[in-house]
Amino acid sequence: MDYLAGDEVDVNTLKLGPGSSALAVLRVHSGVFDNRTWLFTGERYSESGHVMDQVWGLVHIARCSSTSKLVFAVGREFIHEYWRNLDGYVILLKGCESMDDTGLADVMVGLGASAVVG
Repeated sequence: MDYLAGDEVDVNTLKLGPGSSALAVLRVHSGVFDNRTWLFTGERYSESGHVMDQVWGLVHIARCSSTSKLVFAVGREFIHEYWRNLDGYVILLKGCESMDDTGLADVMVGLGASAVVG
């Protein structure tokens, strides 16, 4: 099982995608904005960080509450760009609203995941 959780998850970690296990658990905050589901990283947001990914709309600025720090979030376009070959994977998204918009799950299934549960 690949387990990615909380503050240990940054944009570069997510670029690598799940490892070689058949089950990937992403225990991160998530939310829906711009009518899309976004997975929050633990990486503090910076205008100078991941500049091209920001320009291309692959990462977004996010926060869990009005008092929490700003962080980077990734969406379905990011997953489509960086993740490869999810053949047979089961992906468990443990964040709020992770399936309110199915676009993220649809991309994962399109890359070969056998199931995405949110």
